[in-house]
Amino acid sequence: MPKERTVHSEGALVIPGDIISKTEKGGKNSQTRKGGVTVRSTVVGNVEKNEEGVVCVKSLKKSTPLPSIGSVCLGKVTKVAGNMANIDIFTINEKLCHTTYKGTVRTEDAKTQPTSLDAKPVQIYECLKPNDVVRAEVTGLGDRRSYQLSTIRNEMGVVYATSLAGHQLIPLNDEEMQCTGTGQIEQRKVALGGQDFWWI
Repeated sequence: MPKERTVHSEGALVIPGDIISKTEKGGKNSQTRKGGVTVRSTVVGNVEKNEEGVVCVKSLKKSTPLPSIGSVCLGKVTKVAGNMANIDIFTINEKLCHTTYKGTVRTEDAKTQPTSLDAKPVQIYECLKPNDVVRAEVTGLGDRRSYQLSTIRNEMGVVYATSLAGHQLIPLNDEEMQCTGTGQIEQRKVALGGQDFWWI
C-alpha cells in the first residue's frame, strides 16, 4: 500500500482523508480512527489548533459549486473494487468545495477500450488506485451527493499519485508513471496536458 502524506504544520491546506496528526486527538472537522490516534481531515481547509491546543481543520466556507454534466472536477480515489472506483470530489471547475461530493468511475468510463480482439481489456485497477488524485468529467447525475464520472478524455485521469514504495510518481505517457525513488513503472490512466499540484 502507498504511504500516506502526513501534514504537521499549521496553515497547511488539506483535503478529506489527509492525516493531520498521529500523536493527539483531533477537534473540529477531523476524525480519529478507531483503535489509534491517527487523525484525518473531513473537509477541505487549513490545519490549525483551537484555544485548547487541539489540532483541527478550519473549513474553507465558500459557496460550494454544484456539479453538472460537463463539469470538470478534482478528487481523490478512496476505493477500487470490482469494475468501479469511488472518488471524493474536492474541486468543481477549479472551485474548492467545502462539502465533499461522491463520484464513481466505472471501467468503461475510465479508459477507451481497445478495438483489437487480441488486446487486453481495460481493468479499473490498472487505471486508478486508492489515494490517486484524478481529474474527471461529470457525465451523469445520480442522487444529490453521488455523480458518474469519466476519465476517458486525454486531459482526464491521474494528476498526482504515489508509488507502492511511497514516492511520488511522474508521468511517462498516457498509461505509465515512474516511481521517483525506485524507478519502478506503474500503470495508471494518466491525465495529459499538465498536472495539478497546487495543494502540496
